[in-house]
Amino acid sequence: KQNLRINADIIEQYTFEELLKLDSIYTRTLRANNITNPMQKEAVKTLCKLQIEMDEAIRMKDAKAIKEFQKRNRRFGGV
Repeated sequence: KQNLRINADIIEQYTFEELLKLDSIYTRTLRANNITNPMQKEAVKTLCKLQIEMDEAIRMKDAKAIKEFQKRNRRFGGV
């Protein structure tokens, strides 16, 4: 199993529940897409972080932040 390496910066930015979700999304994405390339892994890490931030914006009903995250997601080829 390839877990998300958690450094001090990440620990300070996210709650315990968010860290668990980050690790879960990261691990499932690598496994589902058979990702082994380091550059792709970094892109997946970025997308995982964006997902957590997007979830928070949705929870807070922050329409401006949601719109910005949607723009950023499109740059990565998302919907």
